[in-house]
Amino acid sequence: MEAKKGKRALVITGGECFPEYLDIDPHGYDVVIAADSGLYNARELGIVPGVVIGDFDSFSGILPEGVTVIRLPAHKDVTDTTAACDYASEKLGCESILVIGGTGGRLDHTIANISYLENMKQRGINATLSDGKNTCRILKDETIEIESFDGFFSVFALDEAIVSESGSEYTLDEAKIIRQIPLGVSNEIRSGKAKISVSGTVVFTTYSEKRKA
Repeated sequence: MEAKKGKRALVITGGECFPEYLDIDPHGYDVVIAADSGLYNARELGIVPGVVIGDFDSFSGILPEGVTVIRLPAHKDVTDTTAACDYASEKLGCESILVIGGTGGRLDHTIANISYLENMKQRGINATLSDGKNTCRILKDETIEIESFDGFFSVFALDEAIVSESGSEYTLDEAKIIRQIPLGVSNEIRSGKAKISVSGTVVFTTYSEKRKA
């Protein structure tokens, strides 16, 4: 495949996933990649990937026909999820990646995936983790607005950051937040939308149990 600006990738991993909370149209992505046991989640979602990548230590089923299979060695320096994201960004030129199932289950993999979000952000790749109920992405020196939803949002400093939040239950006005004190956890939007401005780098999460329509 030739790289083109704005390409989007859907990466489905073997972590926690709530299909009933997800509404994903695979046709909206330039490539769909399953990372090892992410094939199980892909099947639950009714999605057939175009690429399957991994060392296949956690998937023992039959691989789909007609897909590109990339086998990785069992002893390697990256997780299957990281390898899938690298394949999407470096080989295919994708600039936006949605990772499904990258949270829950194994805590070490969850931490690794959140950490790698920062790596991708530094390389200009907009990546999001989602299991249907939770989403997670990195904000760096930017301002966003989020529409009201039935749930919570949180902001965690990776080191330290200056954060302003308005339109929310708890507001901040250029407050300094640090990694060791989770000042920005579990906020809600009062009505309409909330505005979040960040100077520095933070982890931005949302949580909602509202099911898809």
